[in-house]
Amino acid sequence: MTVGVPTFETTDTPEKNASCAVILLRHAATTGGEGRAIGRTPLPLSPEGLRQAAALCKVMRQCRPAALYASPASRARDTLGPLLDECTVHLIDDMDEIDMGQWDGRTFDSIRQREPEQYNRRGRDMAHFRIPGGETFADVQRRVMTAVRHMAQGPRPAVCITHAGCLRVVACTLTRTPLEDLMSFRFSHLHGLAMTGPSSALHLEKADVTLEDLPSLL
Repeated sequence: MTVGVPTFETTDTPEKNASCAVILLRHAATTGGEGRAIGRTPLPLSPEGLRQAAALCKVMRQCRPAALYASPASRARDTLGPLLDECTVHLIDDMDEIDMGQWDGRTFDSIRQREPEQYNRRGRDMAHFRIPGGETFADVQRRVMTAVRHMAQGPRPAVCITHAGCLRVVACTLTRTPLEDLMSFRFSHLHGLAMTGPSSALHLEKADVTLEDLPSLL
């Protein structure tokens, strides 16, 4: 699925002379999610998030990545909002946040109080615990890495706006960190990862990518 119109021309020059293949960035800051289990629940950008989105789009206009992708979640699309009338943005379902199933949108306090056994099981097995009606992080890892490798096939460099959970599973994969330890990776809004190498053998080019890093990576 795509939105916008193509003004980042890439047809004649599918590869740019860039240092990376794919850059993943967490969406801009949101409001309304504090203390809640947020997976597929829609959240609006906060005033700070709107400022971050404007700053990102300014950089994208200057750097002109060969391809631009986003999770279909509204907070990811809104992060690229100022660009949607200017260029093609490809929406990738597999780059959406983890599906929290029956917990999605609820407060962690209510989950802990009403379902203490399941809450504690998730804490003991973060990689493989499945919330009723939702996903495991192992599920997320499989779909996200498939999508990342597809983006890395080109055109390159590609930028994708995604989520903290997706960034964590990619970080685990690239650093060979056990998925059980995924919460050791923290990503602020509009921070992320840069990868390089062929799609079949991607490796980490830079951790904790910020807006200031993008011109040198793109």
